[in-house]
Amino acid sequence: MLDEDRELTKRYDEIVNSLLNGLVKKGILSQEDVENAAPEQIEEFLDRLLGFVGSSKGIDFYEFKKRDTIRSIFASSQLKQENANCSIGRPEVLNIVKDVFEQIKEKRPEVKGFLVFGSSIDPKKIARFNDKFKFKSDIDILPIVQPAGGFDLMAFDKALREITEISFLVKQIKASFMLIENLFLEKILSNRPWEGGMPFWANEPKAVYYIGSLFDEKNNKNYTEQEVNELLQKQLHSTAYKTAKLVMLENIREKILQGQL
Repeated sequence: MLDEDRELTKRYDEIVNSLLNGLVKKGILSQEDVENAAPEQIEEFLDRLLGFVGSSKGIDFYEFKKRDTIRSIFASSQLKQENANCSIGRPEVLNIVKDVFEQIKEKRPEVKGFLVFGSSIDPKKIARFNDKFKFKSDIDILPIVQPAGGFDLMAFDKALREITEISFLVKQIKASFMLIENLFLEKILSNRPWEGGMPFWANEPKAVYYIGSLFDEKNNKNYTEQEVNELLQKQLHSTAYKTAKLVMLENIREKILQGQL
């Protein structure tokens, strides 16, 4: 059994190394980027690649279509050089989203908060800009709502698009999903992984931040923004979540060994 495990590990490493070397040969990453890559960066690249290929797109098409995303994941030296004169980072992004949230609350009072996540606030990544130094990375948010009369993502998106005076960054804010306040609070108070293991926004604890407050109707308690973020980080650093992360990584390994790439 040990020999078999060693052989599978060797095969897995060979496949991954071949993929990374291919990125270097195509000029997407440098040899230095690959040599300095952290396991978490490689894991995220593989996870995204599997999802893309699973939707019937090929590896070559992914690498062509998502070359800037790949460079962002690996914090590539090329992006560092290209963005040397740009000053937008995590603090600036969060300040903009906080301003947007304050305005959205007036238009859509059922919105209780924004869960901000992803590469735009990930300290390990480098945000992407276009050739005019305009922010190109999506700012992913998950609206947390307590709908009195229903909630419509399309109406929310329209309200979001009407906010133009804050910053051009508003155009990069993307909200594809939403969560009910009570459910969200129940989940983060339980300190257990969600159904299916980990929510899609929870891969990197440092790349998650909540803006707003939450009200626990059951216990008549209000949670401040700081308290919600403390609960989130406690959950994302828990043993249960670490176990869920290991399960996710094992699934990635199995898919690769099954030839799904």
